[in-house]
Amino acid sequence: MNIVAWNCNDASGAKFLQVLRLLIQFHNHLLLILGEPRFSGTIADDVCKDIGFSGIYRVEATGFSEGIWALWRLETIQVEILEEHFRFLYIQILEPGKLPWGLVAV
Repeated sequence: MNIVAWNCNDASGAKFLQVLRLLIQFHNHLLLILGEPRFSGTIADDVCKDIGFSGIYRVEATGFSEGIWALWRLETIQVEILEEHFRFLYIQILEPGKLPWGLVAV
C-alpha cells in the first residue's frame, strides 16, 4: 500500500496545488495525509475535490492548529476514523484480504 504523509506547514495557493498534483500523479498512493495545510471551509472543500480522492476526512484548521487531512481511494481501501483531536487523527485502514491496521497522523 502506498501512503504519503506530508507536513505542508502553511502551504497554500496555486504553487502548493501544482506540487500536490504532481506528487499524486507520480506516486499513485492510496492514502494521503496532509498536516498543516492551512486551508479550511469551502476552500478546503474545493481543494479536496480538485485533487481527486473519493474518501476525505479533515480536522479543520483553527487558531494555531493548522489542520490534518486524510484522503484515500474508496475503490481500494476503507478508512474508519477512530478518534479525532485538533492535533491528531487515529484511523483504521481496511484493505481487502488483509487484517485491519491503525495509523495515527499527528
